[in-house]
Amino acid sequence: MGFLLYTGDFFVTVLLVLFSITTPVKVLKNAFIEICGGRLIDEKIQNEFEVCLAKHLGRDIKMNECHIYKTGMYFSIKVMIDDTSEKINAALLRDKKSRILEELQTYYEFVHLEFVYV
Repeated sequence: MGFLLYTGDFFVTVLLVLFSITTPVKVLKNAFIEICGGRLIDEKIQNEFEVCLAKHLGRDIKMNECHIYKTGMYFSIKVMIDDTSEKINAALLRDKKSRILEELQTYYEFVHLEFVYV
């Protein structure tokens, strides 16, 4: 019994660390992926961006894929566009890009959007 008087704090601390170690590890993993320029992990934000893009691009422009990268508070969106016609309407794309950025920048301050033709 005297043994527990001197080592009880140790056992309580070890138990607390074992139960709470997963959260800091997840945070560090996500931060490392973010710093290395990895794709966005948060599915909620990914869905918000994709819904906004689909709403503004509509039927005029066919979106193949959407890659969203996050570094700090900066979001970089790369939209892969499949344009089967021979001519691409640059004025239409500029207009849609400005509308998309206007909507997204009400919620996220630093957003960059690029269209990539595939």
